[in-house]
This record gives sequence, structure tokens and C-alpha cells, in this order.
Amino acid sequence: MKRLIVSLLTIVSLSSLQLFALVDYSDSSQFKPKGKRTSGVKARKGKRSKASARSVRSTSKRSSKGSKPRGMGIFNLSTGMESISVHGSTENSKVGLYRMSGHFQTFHNIYFDTSYWYASSSSEEFASMEGSKSGNPTLKIGLNWLQMGGATDLAMVNLIGGVMLPQDDAIFASSRTDKLVGIETSKRFGSFVFGMGYELRLTGTPGDEKEMDLGSIHGVKAALGWTVSPDIRFLLEADRYRVLSKTYDSSEENIHPLALDRELVFAHLTTKLFLGLGPFIEMALGARFRTSSPTEGEVPLAARLWDLPAGYGNSIFTSLNISI
Repeated sequence: MKRLIVSLLTIVSLSSLQLFALVDYSDSSQFKPKGKRTSGVKARKGKRSKASARSVRSTSKRSSKGSKPRGMGIFNLSTGMESISVHGSTENSKVGLYRMSGHFQTFHNIYFDTSYWYASSSSEEFASMEGSKSGNPTLKIGLNWLQMGGATDLAMVNLIGGVMLPQDDAIFASSRTDKLVGIETSKRFGSFVFGMGYELRLTGTPGDEKEMDLGSIHGVKAALGWTVSPDIRFLLEADRYRVLSKTYDSSEENIHPLALDRELVFAHLTTKLFLGLGPFIEMALGARFRTSSPTEGEVPLAARLWDLPAGYGNSIFTSLNISI
């Protein structure tokens, strides 16, 4: 079995706000001491000033120490299972995807995402195929390009780049090396968060003759999240993918025997419920529903697009998320 790349997933990292006590500095010119008490007043005032200065310095030191981040960053791990009802197959096939993903947010506006999946199916249609059931490892690096606002109105813009690694002799995974670039934006409105994103996948040449050669893949998404309480969150997400047909130059000699000759466009809607089970653990439950499918037939199984949400049909899923 190929080397498994264990991954980690989360979606948001916010900077904590610290509140500091305010010191009231009154106007000393309003106080006019008389007679011999002046020196005593000045002495007491000097003592109070020194005590206040020591208090301010002590508070400043404690605040600066408390504001320093601990460790290297925030880790989020996720593991779960998704059951897909495959459309367009010769029978009512079901495929299970066992997913592992993760997210590491550093304190330097850079984050890393990894993901991996493994497939299984009891359907005779897939059981007759020879090959591994391993999925494609995906590695991404993101840059928190822009952050504005506080905890209740934070706005963010992230730039993303990555690669999807190939798998040889696999019946579900692709043998291509795909390059990924994208941008994500989000804006918080109190307990609500709205986000949008775009991703471009530059597909490579498949190494398996049984796999279909594809053009570039364009994906857009929009999401709306609602934090009901510290232990309950909802997420509604809509995605649309456009897979372009593969075209060759007249000078090319190595033309793949299976090339996508038409454009594939499909979309889906995802609903998620997050339930907090502890200070660092939460469970996610959800379902994906296709809202549109390709106008001509279904997404070919030879395209190996199992990593795209709802590419082959509706699904239900569950996962366990751990933050470190």
C-alpha cells in the first residue's frame, strides 16, 4: 500500500483580543494646596506617582507576556467517512470514502492544509476492477494576505497554492499530477460568517491509459456559517465545478486514447452541523445534494473526480474534528 499522508482540517483562525485596564490621570492644576501642607502634599503625590508608575509597568509586563503566542501554531485534525450514491452506474452502486484531513495555522500568516482519502465499495461494478483503492494526497499552502477588523467583524483574504499527487494502479484515484491555485475571502457579521472562493486546477497528463484526460477544472463556492452557541454551529455551502474538454495541438503526437470531448458542469449544496463534544473536540454531520448535473449524461467514472464534492452523486458524511 502506498504511503498515507495524514492530514489536518479547519477552517478559521482568529486573533485573540486582550483588554487592558485604563489609568485615570487627573489634572493636578485643579488642586491648590495652602501653607506648610504643600510639601506634604507634594511628597504624597510623588509617592502616588511612583506607585502608579510601578503598577503601570507591572501591568504592562504582565500584558506583554500574556499576549505572546505559545507554541508554533494551531493544529486541527479531522477524520471521517462519506457514503456516495453513484449516479449513472449500471446498478445502484455505493462508494465509501474514508477521509483524513488537517490544517496547521502558524502565527506568521501562513497555513498548511493536507488531505487524503481511501475508497471502498461492495458493488460488483467496482469489485471487478483490479487495482488499489487508495486516494490522492493533496498538499496546500495558504497565505493570510489581508485581515481587517476585530473578532466580531473580521474580514480575511487568503491566497492558496498546492498540488494533488498521483497514485499508480488505483481504480478510484487519479494518476495525474494536478496543480492548484485559488483565493478565498470571508467576512464575519457577529455570529454569522459569509465566505466565497475560487480554485483553478491545472490538470496533468494521466499515466494510466484507462483514465480520461481532462482539461482544466474551475471551481467556485459560497458559504454561510452560523454560530448558535459555543457548542453548536451550522454551515451551508454551495459549489459549482466546470471541467473543460481536452484539446490537443496539431503538432502533438502523444494523444491520450481517452480524452474528454465535452464540457462537464455540475453543482451541489452542502449542509453541515457541528456539535462540540469537549473543549477541543467536535463532531460534524452533513449531507451533499446535487443541484445540477452535466447536460449530456453523467460524470464519467474514468475521469477519476472522486475528490470533488458530489461529482458522482448525493452523499451523507460524518467526521470527528480535534484541535490542538
